[in-house]
Amino acid sequence: MGAYRRVQPHATVARLRQGGVGVAVLVIYVPSRRPPEGPLAWSLRLAEIAYRVVERSAGRAVLATETGEIRKARKEGKVAVLLSIENGAALGGSLDTLPVFRRLGVRLFGITWNGKNELAGGVGSRAKFSRFGKDAVREASRLGMLIDVSHLGDRSFADLARFYRGPLIASHSNARALCDHPRNLTDDQIREISSRGGVIGVNFCQAFLRRSGRSTIEDVLDHIDHLTEVGGIDAVGVGTDFDGVPSLPKRLDHAGHMPRLTAGLLDRGYRSGQIRKILGGNFLRVLKEKEM
Repeated sequence: MGAYRRVQPHATVARLRQGGVGVAVLVIYVPSRRPPEGPLAWSLRLAEIAYRVVERSAGRAVLATETGEIRKARKEGKVAVLLSIENGAALGGSLDTLPVFRRLGVRLFGITWNGKNELAGGVGSRAKFSRFGKDAVREASRLGMLIDVSHLGDRSFADLARFYRGPLIASHSNARALCDHPRNLTDDQIREISSRGGVIGVNFCQAFLRRSGRSTIEDVLDHIDHLTEVGGIDAVGVGTDFDGVPSLPKRLDHAGHMPRLTAGLLDRGYRSGQIRKILGGNFLRVLKEKEM
């Protein structure tokens, strides 16, 4: 869920439950143009808003920080809410803030947004990792956060692959071989994430699905097919980017339409066990591994 506002959000609690979506990731996002109060104060305010969203759900959503809490919420018919940082500028330049965010429930650490920050370079930058960025990645991993490379630039991705050997995820990215956009992953990057037991969540943003024309659910399925072919079934998930993009593909107009994706996977020959992996099982696995 992200920064775009509209009369009808892509993902309300009601729509998530309608679509059988059991987990929603609320993003603590710092824009490239730094907010006047500073990125740390801004990020803490967004964390508080996320807590209010859960509190106002009348018990239909719960904050989850561990996989056991996610599974418990699913059994009770509730939506489990995870928190994610998108743009390490949220740390305010200090490693001391990372344990605070972890206590608040953050489990995904997105290193950059599209530009350069104090840690590394996003897709619009050729910067490599700073010493602070390397230390932040190691500390976030030690605290049980998944290192998220969505938005990371190619040069910083290569740098990360050299100094960090733990699991990587791309929470909302697609295949560059199908849509040549810098926000998408090359086949080599897909293989790198897969080799570490990581997961790539397919993004529903039209610009990342196809270069021209209105995208459809078939484009989403094409990217899933490619990620599966290159990285294997254990490396594929769904990232959606609901409310973080201006529009969605045809027949996937909001979270309530997610059963259509399941039907599409079945039509393409995926088995039930494979579909369970794609629709959350793979992400749960890597989250669980970071809890050990």
